[in-house]
Amino acid sequence: MSSASSVDLIVGDSETRVIGGDYVLTGNIHLKENGVLIIAYSNFRMHQFFDNQYALIAEQNSKLIIRYANFTSNYRMNIVIKDNATINFETAFVSVNGNISISSVGSVQMLNSSISTTQIACTAPEVIIDGTNIIAESEAVFNVTSLNVSNSAIKASVLITNGEAKFYDASIQRIAVIDEGLARIYRTLVVHVLDRTNMSIPNANVNVYRNTGDVGTLVAHATTDKDGIAKISLLTETFEPATQGPVFLGNYFVNATYENCSAVTNISFTPYEPDVDIPLTKSIILTFKEIIVTSSIIPSSNEDLILKGNQSLRIENNSGEFAYMTLASIFLENNATLQITGSNVEVGGTIYLKQHAKLILANAKLNATRIYIQDNATALINNSVFQCASIIIKDGSLDIASSEYHGNLYATTANISITDTKIFGETLEVQYGQTMVVENSTINTENTTFLIDAHGSLYVSNISASGLLFINAPGTLRIYNVTYKEIHATNIELYHYLIAHVTNGNNRSVPNATVRLYRYIGANLVECANGTTNANGIVIFSAQAKTINTTEETFTGNYMVSAYHELSQVNVSVALTSDMYVVLHFVSPIIPPFNITTQTAVQARALINETLTITGTVFYNHGPETVRNATISLKIAETGDMWNATADANGRFSVNINAPLVPGKYTLIIEATDQVYNYTNISYYSFEVVATQSQSIWENPSVVYGTSTLAAVIIILILILVVRHINRRRFYVPPNRMNDRDLVGWAVETMHKRKEG
Repeated sequence: MSSASSVDLIVGDSETRVIGGDYVLTGNIHLKENGVLIIAYSNFRMHQFFDNQYALIAEQNSKLIIRYANFTSNYRMNIVIKDNATINFETAFVSVNGNISISSVGSVQMLNSSISTTQIACTAPEVIIDGTNIIAESEAVFNVTSLNVSNSAIKASVLITNGEAKFYDASIQRIAVIDEGLARIYRTLVVHVLDRTNMSIPNANVNVYRNTGDVGTLVAHATTDKDGIAKISLLTETFEPATQGPVFLGNYFVNATYENCSAVTNISFTPYEPDVDIPLTKSIILTFKEIIVTSSIIPSSNEDLILKGNQSLRIENNSGEFAYMTLASIFLENNATLQITGSNVEVGGTIYLKQHAKLILANAKLNATRIYIQDNATALINNSVFQCASIIIKDGSLDIASSEYHGNLYATTANISITDTKIFGETLEVQYGQTMVVENSTINTENTTFLIDAHGSLYVSNISASGLLFINAPGTLRIYNVTYKEIHATNIELYHYLIAHVTNGNNRSVPNATVRLYRYIGANLVECANGTTNANGIVIFSAQAKTINTTEETFTGNYMVSAYHELSQVNVSVALTSDMYVVLHFVSPIIPPFNITTQTAVQARALINETLTITGTVFYNHGPETVRNATISLKIAETGDMWNATADANGRFSVNINAPLVPGKYTLIIEATDQVYNYTNISYYSFEVVATQSQSIWENPSVVYGTSTLAAVIIILILILVVRHINRRRFYVPPNRMNDRDLVGWAVETMHKRKEG
C-alpha cells in the first residue's frame, strides 16, 4: 500500500504507453489482468517513500515492456512478475534498488540492456538474454526449461535450479547448479587458413576434434569464407549438481584441408574460474606448406597459356619485388580463372576471356597488345598498372579499382565499374551499357574523349575529366560530383550526397527515425525523397544540385531536411553545393503530437440514393506527417446510416456512401481515430439531396423549376384538403383547367384565404 500522498499507476485490461519525457511516480505500478504497460524513449523514476515496497506488480497475463528507456528507483523496491505475466527489456537501462521476481509461462527476454538490482529470481520455460549487462548484489536464480545467454556479462552468483542453461561468449562471475539444473559454457574459435604465400584460402574445410586420445572425437565442422576465416562455437565447461564445480572440456585439435593440402594444430582454452575474466574467443592461424595452384601448369617463357573447364592458376610473388614473366598469348574460357599477384607479366599477343572466364590482377603489372572480354567473362583489376592498345568488351564485365590504365576502351552491352582509377587514353567509348559505374577517378590528357551511350543503368560520380566529356543517354541522366573541362550533353542532372544524422537530447543517435527531403520550388516545398535511419541514426540521400542543358547550368540545390521520431519533428535547410553532412538534433524530449486533423471535401448536392465517393487524408497537427491506418467512421446524422473504413499507410482513405432516399438537407459526420495515441478528430459537412437531375450540383437551386416543384405543390394541396375535410370547414375548389403556374397561384390564394378565415 502506498502512502496517502502518493499516486499509483494501475493498468487493467488495456494498453498504456509512457513515451518520451521525464516521469516521476510516487506510488506503485500495478498491472492487472491482461494489462499492458510500455515505457519507451523515456526517463522513468520510481520515487518511493518506504523501503522494501512491492512497487511494481504484474499479474494475470499482463505484460511489461521497457524499450529504449531508463527505469530507476531511489529507495528499495521490488518488482514482482507473476501469474503468467511477461516482461521484456529491450535496449533499456534498469536500476532497481531491490529484488526482481519473475514467474511466467511465456518467454522472458532481456535484449541489449543494462540491469542493476539486488536479486533476480526467474521462473519461466524460456529466458533469452542477449547483449545485456546484469549486476545483482546477491544472486540471480533461474528455474527454467531453457536459458540462453549470449554476448552478455552477468556480475552476480548465477544459480540454476532447474533446466539447461547455455552461455555463449558470456562473462559470468560465478555459476552453481543444484537439483535438476545443468549449465554449459561455449566459447568461439576463430580459424584463419592461409597458404605458404600467406594468401587466404576460401572454401577450406575445418574440422575440430575433442582431445580424447590418439584419434579424438569430431565435434564441429565449418568451411572458411571468402577471407579464409571460419568461426566455430565450442563447448569448454559443463556444470552438474554431482560434480560440485566445472568440468573442463576445452582441449581440442583443429585440422584444415584444401584439396591435397592439410594443416593441424592443438588448442586449449583458458579454464573457467570464478571472479576471473577469461578470454571468450581464441584465434589461430593454420598455414599450408604448399602454394595453392590447382589443375594447371605454368607455361614456359614465350608460350601460350591456356586454361579451360574450371581450371585455375595463380601466378604470385610476395617477395617485395615484381617477378617477371613473358607469355605469347593467354586463353581463358569455360569458367577458367587466372590470378596474377605481385608479378610483372608481359604478353606479346592478345588476352582472350570467354564463357564466364575470369582474369584477376592484384598488385600486379600487365602489358598486352589487346584484351578481349566476351560471353559473360570478367576482368577484375585492383591496385595494379596495366597497359594495352585497347580493351574490347562485348557482353562482359570490367571492374577496375585503385589502378592505372593506359589505353583505349571500347565496350558494347557491358557491365563496367571504374573506381579510384587514373585513365590515360584517347578514346573511352561505352555503347548500350547494361550497367556502368565510374567513381572517384580521373580521365587524363586533353585529347581524351569520354563517350557514354547508355541504354541501361549509369552511375557517374566524383570524376575529373581534363578532356571532352560527351554523354548520350535516353531521357534525363544523373551524374554525381563530376568536374569537367567541357561537357556536351542534354538533360543532365548533377547530384550530390546528403548524409543526415539524427540525434536526440542526449546526443545519441536515433535509429528508425523517418527523414524526409523537401526541395524548394520557389517558395513551395516539394517532397522528393524519404528514408529511415539505420542503427547509427544515419540515412543517405542523393539529391539534385544542378541541371545542365547543353552548356547552360542552373542551381537547384536548396532543400529542407525534416526528421520525425515518435511524431516529433526537427527541420534543417541546406544549400547542396557538394557532398554534405547534416545533423538533425531533437533538443527536447521526443513527445507525441497534440492531435490529428482530417482534410477532405464533400459534394454539396446529390441525387436521391446517388453513390458518393468520400476521400480524404488524416494528418498529425504537428506537421505534414500523416496518420497511418487511422480508423474512419462516416455517419449521416439525420438517418443514422453509417460506413467504416481504414486509412492506408499514407493516411489516405476513400469510402463510397449512398445518399438518402428523401430530398432535404443533411449532415455528414466523419470521425477519424489514430490507433497509436487514440486521438480522435470529428468533422461535419453539410450537403443537400434533390429529386431530379435538373437540381444537380451544377445549377443554381433558386432558379430550378419542373416536375419536382409541381409535385411539392400537389402534396401541399392534398394535405390542406384532408385537414379542412376533417375539420369540416369551407374550402375553395380550384377551377377545372389550370396550368402549373395558375395552380401555384391558386394554392397561394387558398392559403391566404384560409389564414384570413
